[in-house]
Amino acid sequence: MTLSRVIVLVTGLAVFSPAIALAQTKIEIQKMDRDSDGVVTRAEWQGSYAAFNQHDTNEDNVLSGTEVWDQGYRRTNRNRSSVDPFDDWTAQAFTNIDRNRDGRIALSEWRFDRESFDRADRNGDRVLTRAEFLGEEKGSTGEGSWTQAYRAGYERGQIEGRAAGREDQDRNQGYDLEGQRELETADSGYEARFGSRIEYQDGYRDGFRAAYQQGWNRR
Repeated sequence: MTLSRVIVLVTGLAVFSPAIALAQTKIEIQKMDRDSDGVVTRAEWQGSYAAFNQHDTNEDNVLSGTEVWDQGYRRTNRNRSSVDPFDDWTAQAFTNIDRNRDGRIALSEWRFDRESFDRADRNGDRVLTRAEFLGEEKGSTGEGSWTQAYRAGYERGQIEGRAAGREDQDRNQGYDLEGQRELETADSGYEARFGSRIEYQDGYRDGFRAAYQQGWNRR
C-alpha cells in the first residue's frame, strides 16, 4: 500500500469515526432498556463508552427522554411493572432510599415499582424531593408532620438559599442551583439539640432549593 493511500485511509477513519460512535439508532437503544423503565444505564448499554457519552446529551450519566424516545418516554402496558406498589412513604424510608444523602431520590436509586415513583414525581423531573415523597407541599398543612430537625434545617436552608440566589444574580454568574457548595454538606447552622443531623440536612437542602429561585427572582 502506497503512502498516499495510507494517508487517505487514516483521514477517512478520522472523518467517519464520530458517525461510527453514533451508529446506534433509537430503536437499538430502546432494546437495551432491559428493565423497561424508560432509561438506559451504563450497565445496560451495549456499545462503546464514547458512543454512550455522545448520546448522553444532557450529561446525566443515563440515556432517557428524547435521547432514547422520539417523543419522550411514555409508559405502555408492555413496560408496566408487575412489582407490588411501594407503600412505605415515611421519613425513615426516604432516608434509607436516598443512598447518596443528597436530599433527593433519583430514579437510579429507586428499587421499587416505577408506577409509584411516577405518581410521587409530581413535576415529572425524574427526581423525588422529600416533600414529594412524603406527599407534602411546601407551605401547606403538611408541614405539621415535619420533625424539629427537618424544620430547623429547612428554615436555615431558606435563608441561605435565598441569599445565594440573589448573590448569583447580582454577580451575573448564571443560575447555578445544583452547583452551590452549601448543598454538599447541608449542615450549616446545625446544633445537636435539633436532633437527627440527616433530617436537618434533608430539610436544609429542600429549603435551600426552594428559596434559591426566590432569591434569583428577588422575591
